[in-house]
Amino acid sequence: MKRRYLILLCGLAAATCRCEAAYAIAVEKSACEMLENPLCVEPHALRFGWQLRSDKAGDRQTAYHLLVASSREQLDGNVGDLWDSRKVPSPQSQRLPYGGAALQAGARCHWKVMAWGADGDSSAWSEPATFDLAPLINEVNVRWIGAIKKAGSRLPEGRGYNPPFKQHGHDTLFAKVDTLAKRSILLRKQFDVKKPVARAMLYASGLGHYELRLNGQRVGKSVFAPLWSDYDKTVYYNAYDVSAMLQQGSNALGAWLGNGFYNCSESSRYRKLLVSFGPPTMFLALRVEYADGSTATVSSDRTWRYAPSPITYNSIYGGEDYDANLEQAGWDTPAFDDSGWRSAVVQESPQGRLRPQLAPSVEVMQQFGVARWWRPQENTLVLDMGQNLSGMPTISVKGKKGQVVRLYPAECLTADSLANQKRTGSPYYFEYTLRGDEEGEAWTPRFSYYGYQYLQAE
Repeated sequence: MKRRYLILLCGLAAATCRCEAAYAIAVEKSACEMLENPLCVEPHALRFGWQLRSDKAGDRQTAYHLLVASSREQLDGNVGDLWDSRKVPSPQSQRLPYGGAALQAGARCHWKVMAWGADGDSSAWSEPATFDLAPLINEVNVRWIGAIKKAGSRLPEGRGYNPPFKQHGHDTLFAKVDTLAKRSILLRKQFDVKKPVARAMLYASGLGHYELRLNGQRVGKSVFAPLWSDYDKTVYYNAYDVSAMLQQGSNALGAWLGNGFYNCSESSRYRKLLVSFGPPTMFLALRVEYADGSTATVSSDRTWRYAPSPITYNSIYGGEDYDANLEQAGWDTPAFDDSGWRSAVVQESPQGRLRPQLAPSVEVMQQFGVARWWRPQENTLVLDMGQNLSGMPTISVKGKKGQVVRLYPAECLTADSLANQKRTGSPYYFEYTLRGDEEGEAWTPRFSYYGYQYLQAE
């Protein structure tokens, strides 16, 4: 009995080894256009890639089989109704071009791949992945909107303006520019959702930079979106899946707009260039697919409303000022009364081609505490972050209504242990005006950043 028992165990061990050997090679990570589950890719530029792992030394891919399906159900059934590559003898596992049927704009597609190793054994199918196709933006009734027309801003027409550094020339051209041409604004739109939602995709671009809100919550994690470009050649837009953020009944979309590199016409602080492609502007299209198969679109147009934001100054080179007394509580929620706001102005579209942003967005990757601090003089604190970094500060402050905190970031110190911006450009600062909350208040700049180790707070 003992001998037969040992033989049985050996047989089980051998069966287990054969099972593991069949999957010695594995697809661990898959990507479309070098992104995992991208939300907006152009159909003419679809390329696939995957990473391989093998338990065998010197193993390599000798073939692959890729499926692309119009639904998860089709994919789970191993049906590639959009593309079934069959088994292809090839070592290629990166930048493999799509070779299937024509794809529908705005659709979500599902795909997976398996690979064969050098010994002829195949992997299991990779984990199901998705990619969303870019919509036909030109066929959606969207407009670029803001607070003032480009012509009314008295900024030069055509390409961005970058004159020589002659102060008198700048003053002559920009002294009488409408303040709304440089001011950060808020935009909002209220709309109804009356049926169960299956999927909702939001496409937007705000120039120079924007931050989106939906029903009082921030949309996405990106900062300084969209990515910089030559706005006469290319304008990037971003895609967001907001299906879980919509609610039955009344909803509200909101957006902050800042200048970025799109509008650098301010000269009262540090600058490297004077350039303007126009006043801050935004386009947005929200496409809602209902569970019953019907669709609806909410687009940027003149029915949106705008108001000046609490950001009273913002420059990518000069800093940012924020007056908390100008806040309007709940402005990004459906319950807000925007009767005191003005109708948005339909603006001239940027000249650049509108393209989906494929590169990852800028995000806050890490937060640093204060390593040490000192008080070199009355009403002045200097904070040492412990290392040089690129970013913006978050402050928590308690004080009286109307008091002002000004922050000077710097990479080095003067002989008196004060912030020294000589190497990085001055004057540059962040300024916050308190609303006087008894429990305190907090603030983080949105549209400007700096390289620094030290913060001088006055």
